[in-house]
Amino acid sequence: MGRSWPAARSGAPIGAPVGEDKDAGGAEEASGPEPTAGAITKRFKQKRFKEGEKAEFDLQTALELQNDKQWVRITSVTERRPLSDPFTAIRGSAFSAKTADGQPVRAEGIDALRQGLLVEMTSIDQATTRVKASHDNVEAQTVAVAEETQQLQGDRTSWEKDVSAATDTAQAFDDRLRAATIELAALENSIVRLGKELAGAWGTLTETIDGAAR
Repeated sequence: MGRSWPAARSGAPIGAPVGEDKDAGGAEEASGPEPTAGAITKRFKQKRFKEGEKAEFDLQTALELQNDKQWVRITSVTERRPLSDPFTAIRGSAFSAKTADGQPVRAEGIDALRQGLLVEMTSIDQATTRVKASHDNVEAQTVAVAEETQQLQGDRTSWEKDVSAATDTAQAFDDRLRAATIELAALENSIVRLGKELAGAWGTLTETIDGAAR
């Protein structure tokens, strides 16, 4: 079966092979493997057409009838596209059915699928770039936090040393204060004792002077 189906007008009463399961107007292209000659003989029978009657045949049959004593005259040839051809496979096809928003239902072809994959790949590349940028940012922040932590640990060590030195200094001051307090108490005792001795000596001297004056 071919893709070209001529419409012919008979010039005289003729008998032509027509499919048993088709209308008198013509035959349609069959799907599946090519049938055998025996199968073709069983599927077709003779159909008679009156003069001037229109009929549709496959291209080979129409040409044979036209070339054989001009039984018919071909008036037009219809090119029937297969349900799946390279153009449809690449570009896709629209059906008469409509979607909810009134748009025709489409069967996307290889080109549309390719475009969709390219869009998805671009989206994935952009997402990968964003993830990498986020990863680099996290790594940079991790390095900064590690450096800051090291600095804080260094500051803590210095502060601990300063606290230890201040504690030692305070302890030394406290020891010196206690020693000075003890020394001050001893000096005060010495002053009291010397004061008493001075008072006694002064009294003795006064008595001696008074006795000499008499």
